[in-house]
Amino acid sequence: MKRKVEIIAYHGWGMNAHFWDSWDELFDDHVTFKKYDRGYFSEPVNPSFTGLEAVRVLFVQGFGIHLVSQNNWKNAHVIVMFSTFNNLKDIMKGGRKVESVVTSLQAEIKNRAYYTLELFWDAMYKADDKLVNIDDFEIRDKELLSNDLDAYHQNLVKNVPIKPKAKVLLFETEYDEISNFSQLQQMKKIFGKVHYYKRFEIVGHAYPFTHAKECFEDLNSHLSIF
Repeated sequence: MKRKVEIIAYHGWGMNAHFWDSWDELFDDHVTFKKYDRGYFSEPVNPSFTGLEAVRVLFVQGFGIHLVSQNNWKNAHVIVMFSTFNNLKDIMKGGRKVESVVTSLQAEIKNRAYYTLELFWDAMYKADDKLVNIDDFEIRDKELLSNDLDAYHQNLVKNVPIKPKAKVLLFETEYDEISNFSQLQQMKKIFGKVHYYKRFEIVGHAYPFTHAKECFEDLNSHLSIF
């Protein structure tokens, strides 16, 4: 009988918990899969670990690294990052200023939020079909969407309080329209270590959602807990 596993999954900016739905069918009964929701489209959901005897795992996608609570960082046995980044300037193509990009996005969110998010989702999914449709969601908190963009100006993630023996894994993709540069060295600085690194040949920043099975299989082959 496998040891119980408890996962808390964090989505990125402009997304919600439903982006993780493609993982639901991949887990056996010994895995509890909890999804954080920032609250852009519905009431926020901020789960914490409750299984004292379980293997506690964090899934963190993109901007979601800014949203993980201190308690969840320090209680996780395994931290799985999917194209996470600390600051927009670290992932942007050369010649673009963070301030102008953020200011422009905030103006677009204010004036035509749904259109702007749809463009963002198109860039995230790139060549793949979107698993979620903007028409299925009503924006609950436009101000939160806008204000969260301010985090891109700063390095908010500095001293992450993780367990000394916590395993840190980083997945990225070579064809990422949002994050243009590998964050391997940056993540090593933040966490002090990266035990496993995988660079997929998969298209789009949304690869953990469009290619959940591939991510799961690679992750499971390395950890053997799922």
